Parts: sequence; C-alpha cells; structure tokens
Amino acid sequence: MRSIKSVKEMPGWYLLKNYEAALNFTLAEWYHAFALRHLMVKLIGRANPDGEIGAIWHCLEQHINGFSLKEIWEALRDHGAMAHANFFKGAHHFPLSGSSVTSLSISDLFSITNNFKVPDEHDLTEFKPVESRSPIDDSQNQVHADSNAHDAIGNSHYWLESVAFAQVDLMASDATIESNFRSWLRKIRSDHEYAVIKRVRQYSSKDAMKWSNCGVLPYLDLSIWATLEGIEISDWIYGETVLHPDRMINASESIRKTTAPLAARIRSYELPGSLRSDLSGRGSEG
Repeated sequence: MRSIKSVKEMPGWYLLKNYEAALNFTLAEWYHAFALRHLMVKLIGRANPDGEIGAIWHCLEQHINGFSLKEIWEALRDHGAMAHANFFKGAHHFPLSGSSVTSLSISDLFSITNNFKVPDEHDLTEFKPVESRSPIDDSQNQVHADSNAHDAIGNSHYWLESVAFAQVDLMASDATIESNFRSWLRKIRSDHEYAVIKRVRQYSSKDAMKWSNCGVLPYLDLSIWATLEGIEISDWIYGETVLHPDRMINASESIRKTTAPLAARIRSYELPGSLRSDLSGRGSEG
C-alpha cells in the first residue's frame, strides 16, 4: 500500500472550499450528508468483500441494490459538501418521518414488494417445502428470507434496514397490546443487536459547528478515495488537508482524537441513526 508523503500528492479534484457550504447546514442536511457517505462505504465493502489491497476502482462499475457506486462517487468528488443534494433524487432518499411510529399504506407496501427480486431456479429449489421440517429448519429459512428481503427493499428503501414491522390485533385490549408490544420490542432489539434506547440524543447547532470545524466530510471523502486507490494517508496529511489553515490547533492530534472517531461513527451509521431519531421525534426536518 502506497503512502502519501506530501499534501501536494492529494488528488486534483479535492478542494477544501467545496465543503464551506456545510457551515450553514441544517441538522437534516448533516444527516443526509452523513447517510450518503455511510452508504458509499457500505457498498464498497459489499462490492469488495475480500478487502484486496491496491486500486479497487472496479467496484464503481457495480450496481448494488439499485445504487450505482459510480454515481455516488461522482457526487462526492464533484460536489463536496453538497453531494447529497445532487444524489438524492427520485428513489434515492433517506426520508425523515414526522413520527417514530408511522403506518404503511397499501401503496407503500406495494412499492416495497414491487422491488423484490424474482428468485432464480436455484433459489426456488432452496425454498421448496420439505416434509417434517424441524423448528431449526424454519428458523434458518426465515433468516435466509429476511436477508433476501433486506437486499430487495434496498433498491429505494435503504432506510428500512433499521426498521421492523409489527402486526397489531385491534381486537385485543389497549393494555394487552401495550404489554405485548413492549415484549416484542425487547425481543426485536435483542435479535437484531439494536441497543435499548431510553432517551434520544438531542442535537443542536453546536454539534453542527463541531462537525464542520473538524472537517469530517472532506475526511470521509478522502478516506473513500484512499480506499479505492489503495493509499494510506497519515493523520498529519489529513490534518493539513481537511482542517481550516487559520485554526491554531495540533492538526494530527485533532484528526486522531476528534475527526477519525467521528468518521467511524458515521461509517457504522451510529451517528446518522441517532441524528435521524432526534429529527423524527421533533416532527420536522430542521
């Protein structure tokens, strides 16, 4: 893996001024900016599961779940902070609902199921019913089906990866429904390894200012480029490149202690997910 020795070796498309718009981002815009980069990192991982060393630009020619890696990368490269505004068009969106609990209409369900992939002959063979199936067989088939469903709905409903569906028997009493729902929620969170959330983190303009000052968006875009090129960038080079030159700070230390950990939270969707929960709870996209 090649290492960059000087700021002069950074790519010609990169300009720090392309990220100045982030200074005026609303929290919703920060969410979309984070979500787009999380998506790019995730799709690179899917397209290049072996994590081969060296240039992996071939990944960009792939389309995964309806998303073009090339399309996302071109938005990041050409538009910097405003990449999300140039990418989230039509089916490409991460909606922020006005409530954490919403109903799915028939048209919603049809839109989702319409994206399901038609199984090939091999898939049909695997899902043929067998005699005397054990509970373990059913469980394994369900896991397989769930995995296929998530892949299928990913086309224009990528955000549903963190959503679970519940069926409610309206003939039951409110007390019974509420008790059963609490039990269901505990189990679904445990099964899908989502921690219990008792209090949603409240974000503010101070957080937005921190995200802008620490240069997390250009840091993520350059780290994506470095992954594609098979290049290693030191904290010092990152600091000299993504942080505003007027800031009187130890650049490499700021990258190591603030920017890099923040980027890791975005890559894992922990920060975007938390931000989305806050915005949805407010009932607005501000």
